[in-house]
Amino acid sequence: MLRKNIAFLLSVIMMLSVIVVAPITTDAKSTEDTAAVGAAADLAETGWTIPTEATFANRLAQLKKKYYPSGYSGAYYEDGRAMAWQCYGYACVMLKEVFGIKYYADGFVNRADYTMGTLSAGDIVRIRGNSHSIFITRVTSKGYYFTDANWDYNNGVRWDAYYTKAEMAATFTYKIHVPGNNLTGSGIPQLGLYASVPALLNANVRGDGIEVIWNTVKDAASYRVYYKVDNETSWKSAGKSKTTSFLFNNNLVYGKKYTFTVRALDSYGTVISDYNKTGISAEFRVRPPELKSVKSTVGNIAVKWSEVKGVSYFRLFYKTDADTHWHKLTDVKGNKYNFKKGKVYTNYRFTLVCLDNNKQVISGSCAKTLAARFMTYDTQLDIPTNIIPAATKTKGKIQVSWKATPGAKRYMVFVSKNGSTSGWKKVGVTTKTYFYVSGCKNRTKYRFTVRCVDSKNRFISGFKPGNMLYYFDYPTKFNATKADDNGRIIVSWTGSNGAPGYAVFYKSENDTAWKRLNTKAVKGTSTTFTGAEDGVKYTFMVRVCDKEMRNLSSYSDTGVSIVYTVTPAETQPLPVAGTGEAQTDAPTDAPVNDQTDAPTDAQPVLPTNAPSDPADDPTSAPSTDNNGGYQD
Repeated sequence: MLRKNIAFLLSVIMMLSVIVVAPITTDAKSTEDTAAVGAAADLAETGWTIPTEATFANRLAQLKKKYYPSGYSGAYYEDGRAMAWQCYGYACVMLKEVFGIKYYADGFVNRADYTMGTLSAGDIVRIRGNSHSIFITRVTSKGYYFTDANWDYNNGVRWDAYYTKAEMAATFTYKIHVPGNNLTGSGIPQLGLYASVPALLNANVRGDGIEVIWNTVKDAASYRVYYKVDNETSWKSAGKSKTTSFLFNNNLVYGKKYTFTVRALDSYGTVISDYNKTGISAEFRVRPPELKSVKSTVGNIAVKWSEVKGVSYFRLFYKTDADTHWHKLTDVKGNKYNFKKGKVYTNYRFTLVCLDNNKQVISGSCAKTLAARFMTYDTQLDIPTNIIPAATKTKGKIQVSWKATPGAKRYMVFVSKNGSTSGWKKVGVTTKTYFYVSGCKNRTKYRFTVRCVDSKNRFISGFKPGNMLYYFDYPTKFNATKADDNGRIIVSWTGSNGAPGYAVFYKSENDTAWKRLNTKAVKGTSTTFTGAEDGVKYTFMVRVCDKEMRNLSSYSDTGVSIVYTVTPAETQPLPVAGTGEAQTDAPTDAPVNDQTDAPTDAQPVLPTNAPSDPADDPTSAPSTDNNGGYQD
């Protein structure tokens, strides 16, 4: 012990003497190389090696995960010896981790080089007048990156610290350089298998697959699971997991044995651990039950399945159309279950698995799932849709039509004024898909809805508000006057206050149906009909319409009529030649008509679809409302 203390004191005295007298130089490479060759020969049997740039970068990345930012305890242990210098101890740990060097046994304890020379990645450098240690991680043309511990007296680890060359020269005391090392630290990290192998804990057979469970591995960001079936020799990837469990349900086959193993991954998805070569196995051993029926009645969905020999308990699962995974419903003894807590208009799909007497899952799930819609009494049928109101030819009457609902035999119709979607009032019941509402008021907005009802007028469907109709009485005081002898007739009327536009219809004395005159809504209170023929009777009528040409009012079926006649040209008797008397006999050749504004034969292209209305509903609306009006 005395000899060791004396040797240590002598080394300290030598270091201090060099600090005082040795200048920092950069031209001592030949002396340094000679010393390195000798040291390398002396240490040839110690087992340390110089890594490649890639290996060096890879190892640094591993160490960064290991020591940063958790801190460093400050003690370096080797063969029972401790060097409790926090910064220097950390640098010695890095030396061992990167090069495999034992600081004491390999003789690096007294390898202080006080000439700065060329620094390499992997060098230990003492700085600040021999008061702090750093470990070089990268060398650039402008300076040095390094990692150190306890750098600010909080026992932490700093990884990406940096000194320029001038800063390093100003603080450099000495370095410890591994002979033969000329690393720059420019490699790209490719992490190796530095994490521990995941310990496989269990493989549980569940109704929706086999769940593999393992322990938490330090430094692992995620895990990759592998599997093989029965006696297969090669592993296949099953998927990744960020937790310590994985549910495998990849085409599981009854009676097959599935074996699993796991490897740890870093945050970049790179494998950082080996794997258990044996793996852990589970047999998909019980034949799944078979669903027989899923039947919906009011307030209940009855689920039935086949019995499985030797199985007493089953676990039932469900999911809706909106779900991406199954929900556990309940454990059942027997082969049927009544589901009563559903949401209306919601489809529920069911599956189940077998359980043992301890209620552990011992089978896969049903090969075929079945579904049914949950309903209450007032939601047995689908909601009626396409509810459309339309003005009829009868003043004050609106026709409401809708799309037939499968299974519906009766419908109840409701109205709401002012376009509201509330305050509904029942107006009648019908077995058809249309209904006539009388007594509608001029310039009033009406909205309708329809519900399916049973024979006792009880609701068996929900509802949705239909379209709105802004109802008007038809325009009055029609007038049709001849405009000229060129086939034009002016049609005018008294406007309806607030009307967005008008649609004009016409028919000749030979027509049986109305024809639409204008293709766009008329904004004013008059329009012109062209193409009238001499001596033909024309009848016109007008309806209020919106900009989409949807009729908003009733109309006068008689309208206003006019017989269009062309005024004949005036003629005078011609004198007899040589007498000056009027000629009484007309000449054989008729004079040429020199009228320049003669009407053309071309007729304007007019729409041919006349407005039509279905026959009035022969059934009358009931005068009483057993439901007390619209309730929902």
